[in-house]
Amino acid sequence: RSATYSARWRKIAFVCLVTLNTLRTVARNEDWRDCRSLWQSSSTAAPMNEFLPLGLGECILEHSLQGTNKDDVLARRSVVISEAIGAYRSALHINPSYGMATVALAKLLHVEKQYEEEERVLRSTLSLAGFARDSDVKAVGGGREWRDMMIKLAELYESRGAATQNASAMQMSYELASAVRVRYPGTWRARMVEANVLYRAGRLDEAAAGFRAVLELEPRSHAALNNLGAILQQGNPPRLQEALLVYTAALALPSSAADPA
Repeated sequence: RSATYSARWRKIAFVCLVTLNTLRTVARNEDWRDCRSLWQSSSTAAPMNEFLPLGLGECILEHSLQGTNKDDVLARRSVVISEAIGAYRSALHINPSYGMATVALAKLLHVEKQYEEEERVLRSTLSLAGFARDSDVKAVGGGREWRDMMIKLAELYESRGAATQNASAMQMSYELASAVRVRYPGTWRARMVEANVLYRAGRLDEAAAGFRAVLELEPRSHAALNNLGAILQQGNPPRLQEALLVYTAALALPSSAADPA
């Protein structure tokens, strides 16, 4: 009888343990359904973990802008982006040299056309790696995050120069992108900036060579294919057959493959 009694209690204890773990899992799943709840529960346990606010920002952007009703999505857009920006700033407050958070924040600031703040954020983090001037590319470490921050800065110069027809900004963009390409061989986005600047300057043969170089490194770049097609179409004489092949290649790419960063 004693053995039977003991076995029965072991079974009861096992069922209770499984039930408790199930309830904990359900509660955790509820947290995952709400980014803010997950952030609150996780940050309590690890308040100085910079990965948590970065994850919160990505979660907010991924889940809060979903939906079939475009009006609802547009109505939420500014609030959602503001919340994500706040999350990325929190990550940088914990770790000012956190490159992934810097790049993510810079992208959103660019979307919101906060260009001066975007430059300030990029330069603030880059300064921690010895990047005080655009000529300091060689002083920066070899990590991907540092490379991406400098490319974002070159892209910012390019967009500024294009918007204001500022030749000086375009030159700064080209020189920084060229330095990044030399420092980090195989960086297609740096080549893309160079080719874009040449294209806008009307140096079409050089731009075409640049876009072809981009496509050797990143065949999925819609922008490189479209710009190369436009150059071939505008050529003297126009190379329409070749342009058609390039445009066809661009159309064949899935929309999700558009210029991955």
